[in-house]
Amino acid sequence: MTAANPRLATRRAIGGFNLVELMIAMVLGLLLSMGLVSLFNATNMTGRVQDALARIQENGRYAVTRIESDLRMMNGQFRSNSNPMNWRPTANGPVYRSAAPIVNTTASLSFPDRVVEAPAGWPASTVYPLSSRFFVQGYECGGGDCSPSVPAAPFLPGVGSGAGDRVRGADVLTVRYQRGTGWSYRIVDAAVVPPQLELVSATGDDPVNFESGDLALLSDCGGSTIIQVDVGGTVLTPTNLIEDDQFRPSPGTGACDPRVFNFSRDFVSVTYWLRLDADPAVAGRLIPVLMRSEGAQVQELVQGVERLDFLYGVQSTGGNMTYLTADEVDSLSDNATCFPPANRFEYVLGTSYLEPGCMWRTIRSVEVHALFNTVNNLNAMAEADTAYRYSIDGTADPEPPGATMPVTELPSGRMLRKEFISLLSVRNGNQ
Repeated sequence: MTAANPRLATRRAIGGFNLVELMIAMVLGLLLSMGLVSLFNATNMTGRVQDALARIQENGRYAVTRIESDLRMMNGQFRSNSNPMNWRPTANGPVYRSAAPIVNTTASLSFPDRVVEAPAGWPASTVYPLSSRFFVQGYECGGGDCSPSVPAAPFLPGVGSGAGDRVRGADVLTVRYQRGTGWSYRIVDAAVVPPQLELVSATGDDPVNFESGDLALLSDCGGSTIIQVDVGGTVLTPTNLIEDDQFRPSPGTGACDPRVFNFSRDFVSVTYWLRLDADPAVAGRLIPVLMRSEGAQVQELVQGVERLDFLYGVQSTGGNMTYLTADEVDSLSDNATCFPPANRFEYVLGTSYLEPGCMWRTIRSVEVHALFNTVNNLNAMAEADTAYRYSIDGTADPEPPGATMPVTELPSGRMLRKEFISLLSVRNGNQ
C-alpha cells in the first residue's frame, strides 16, 4: 500500500471554506443581524412609548394639581368667606347681614378682565357689597366663539392658528381669592374719623407691600371692608371713602385677630387657558400649552394639552345639583333660578333686583376635563394604537383621530392621548 502524502494532507487542512460554505455563513449572519436590529428597534419603540406615557402621566398630574390648588382657594377670604357681617347701606338705614366685602371707596375695583362698580341703580354715595358672583367666571368655547365672550386682549389673545394664539374650542376659567398673611393693626387715634391704622408685623407675616393709592381689605370679627389708603411708613390713612361714618374697624385687640390685606396686590385673579407655541425643533409645527395667568404674569405650565373643558355644579333654589357649561350658567342667571339676590339688594333698591350672572354665586363644585398628548410624534405606531376617548365629545369607545383633531382642528399626528378628570368642591362658597 502506498503511503499518504503528508504535504497533500496539510494543504487540504489549511485550504479554508469553499464558496457555498461562505454564502451559507453570510446568510446566517445576515439573518442574525436582522433579528438583532428588529429586537433593538422593538425595544427602542417600547421604551419611547413608555417614556411618552410617563410624560403624559407626569404632565397630567402636575397640571391637575395646579388647577386644583387654585379652585380650592376660589372665593377664599380671611374669615369673611363664611361668617356674615353687619352693615348699613346708608348712614341711618337698616342693618343687613352679608358675607361679601363691603366696598367703601370711590375707586373702581379693577380686575384683569373687568372693572366692578356699584350695581346699576344703586343709591349714589352709598357703600355697596362686592358680590361673590365676581369671584369666578367661566367661558364655554366650542368650535367657534366663546359664550360668554372672552374679554379682548390684553386679557387674553384671540383664537387663531398661529403661535401665541388661543387654542380653538378650549374653555377659559378665571377664579379670584385672597392670599397672603395680612397684617395685624392698631388704631392710631380713636377720636379721628376716619381712623388711621398702624400695621403691626409679626414673625411669619409677609413683608408690608402697601403703596399710596392701593386698596386695603380690612377683615375683622364683623366681616370685611374694602377701602383706599394713603401710606406713611406703617400707617394707613383711609382716603376717598364713600361714607366716613361707615368705616368702623375693630380696635385690633382681643381674640378675633383682625387683619389688613393688600386688596390691590394680594387679591389675585387666576385664569387657565390654552395657547399655541411654536415647536423649536420642527419648523411650522405648533404645540398646545396649558397657561396660567395671574394678573399680568403669564406662566406656561405643561405642553401637550389639546382640550380643556369645565363643568360647573350649581345648586338651584330647590336644592338640586346640576352640572352645566359656562354659557348655561349665564343663561340661567335669573331670580327664578338663583337664590335670593345677594346681600339683600332689593331692600336697598326698593324693588326686586336681578343680579347679572347671579348663578355664579351658586357654584358648589367644578369638574375639570383635559386631554393630554405625548407632545412628540411616535411615527412607528400603528393607526389603531392612537385611538383615544374624550368624554366631553360623548364618544362611547376609543377611536383613532382623523388627519385633524375635532374642535381644535390641529394636525393629529401619531401620538398617544389620555383624558384627565378632576372634581373639586368649592369650600369657600356663599350665597
